Amino acid sequence: MSDLKQKLQTAAPIVFEQTPVLFAYLYGSHVKGLSHPFSDLDVAIFVEGLDTKACLDLELSLALRIDENLDHVVQSEVRVLNHLPLVVKGRILGEAQLIFSRAEDKRIEFETQVRKAYFDFLPVIHQYQNTYREKALSV
Repeated sequence: MSDLKQKLQTAAPIVFEQTPVLFAYLYGSHVKGLSHPFSDLDVAIFVEGLDTKACLDLELSLALRIDENLDHVVQSEVRVLNHLPLVVKGRILGEAQLIFSRAEDKRIEFETQVRKAYFDFLPVIHQYQNTYREKALSV
């Protein structure tokens, strides 16, 4: 595990305490080993009981808290999983590393539901992508 990932793993309980975050994942270039000096730190969180505005406020405040806890060595971007499209949720879970959880039962239920729906819908996604590609190449 990289030094940055280790620092985030250590900071996560501090960052997420006293928040409605039930679990959080690191995803993106830092997980894939494709980060570069300008890469941001992608964090996905799951919350319950917040409306859209409260989720946006939480995304911003948590990004700042993560940046502070990592001494501003990287800029973080936080996304609430609850409001993301199925395709995005599926891709995030496909590469994500769990960095925090206070509700294992809910996390497992969420992951199971998203993965099932994502893999059920995947053939439709592939068909759409193929049709789009064919139309784009024929222009």
